[in-house]
Amino acid sequence: MYYGKANPDHEMYAQDMPQYSYASRLYDSDHADDHHDNIPTTTIGMVRRPRSNTPSKLDLEEQELYKERLACRHQKLRAKARADSGGKRYCFGRLDKNGYRSCLLISCTSIVATVALLLTFFFGPRLAQGLLDDGMVSVESVAINGTNITTCAGSTVSACLGVTIVFSVDNPTLLEVKLDEFTVNLYYDEARFASIRIPVMSLGSGHTTINETVFIVVTNKTAFTRFGSAIITEPSSVVAVRASDIGGRSWWVPLAGLELKRDIQIDGFNNFRDNQPRIFDMQFVPAQSTIEQAVYLSKFKFFNPTNFTIWDMGRLLASLNSNDEEVGAILSVGSLGIKLRKNTEFAAATWFTLGGATAQFPKALAKNLEDGKDMTVTLKGFGSTNPVWADMMQSINVPMLIAAR
Repeated sequence: MYYGKANPDHEMYAQDMPQYSYASRLYDSDHADDHHDNIPTTTIGMVRRPRSNTPSKLDLEEQELYKERLACRHQKLRAKARADSGGKRYCFGRLDKNGYRSCLLISCTSIVATVALLLTFFFGPRLAQGLLDDGMVSVESVAINGTNITTCAGSTVSACLGVTIVFSVDNPTLLEVKLDEFTVNLYYDEARFASIRIPVMSLGSGHTTINETVFIVVTNKTAFTRFGSAIITEPSSVVAVRASDIGGRSWWVPLAGLELKRDIQIDGFNNFRDNQPRIFDMQFVPAQSTIEQAVYLSKFKFFNPTNFTIWDMGRLLASLNSNDEEVGAILSVGSLGIKLRKNTEFAAATWFTLGGATAQFPKALAKNLEDGKDMTVTLKGFGSTNPVWADMMQSINVPMLIAAR
């Protein structure tokens, strides 16, 4: 018989490997449940067999069984030692200190992610709507590149303008909102004058700058002209921006039925009161002058205080007036273009009437230019060769300085 307690320090040697008897196996089988939680002193009955240089099949099987039992008891002893050394029961088992910290970190991360997802699901649509309602929107530049005939082909709209818009949005929330493509309608003085198709936009948390090339479809030419005239004559104008049924996504949460109702203030020319336009470098053209009119080739200069760039406004036609009487007219040499917050210079043919009640003005002008004295005339717009802007040009009524030098 062999008496001993199973522990992980046993050294196994093939030549001294104890052999289990049939009775010992039956005992272990009948009392397997008793060995599950306790590690008692074990008495193992064995049969001494004659030693042989070649182990039998039964010997090998019994050796493997013995090794498995010792490995099982070794595992139980290690688990008990770990529990006795201060391990805590968390995460469905007993862990040491490092395991406890890892489990705690994973649990906290899972809780935070779950709470964030729930908050996004319940409050995401409200936060997205709040962003559209109260998020700061700043229009930095609007460049009107010209008329797009292809877009308007076959439609009844007044005009289609290719436009590059740069604007910024401040998102005060921590959520990133992605909006699907939607249509914006523009109103001035409660009249809808144009629409814009806005492509897909991603608004991250914080400051986002959007730079998109879109098309402005002019749907009401009269309202569009009133808006343009206000930009010329007023210090600022307000455009109402409206859109409905906007869809999108915030994280994995779908958004639907969002609305955009914003009023955006746009700076205007203020009728050039802050920066008086000038006529300078007037060169008399004898070949085109007659007894009835004197023709000059002049240069005009004015400042654009707005954030609008318009590349093709057509050739400007306007009259020159003094003391409420028309004394002359101008026609720009080429198509007029203006650039945001920059000075604009253009050349124009300028002619004055030499007969009638205003015949004295060109004579006085010639004398003042010779003497180095400035004069002032009022420029009133007639129109433009570009029909999109022609009606707006009629709102120009601005004093201009004719500079002698």
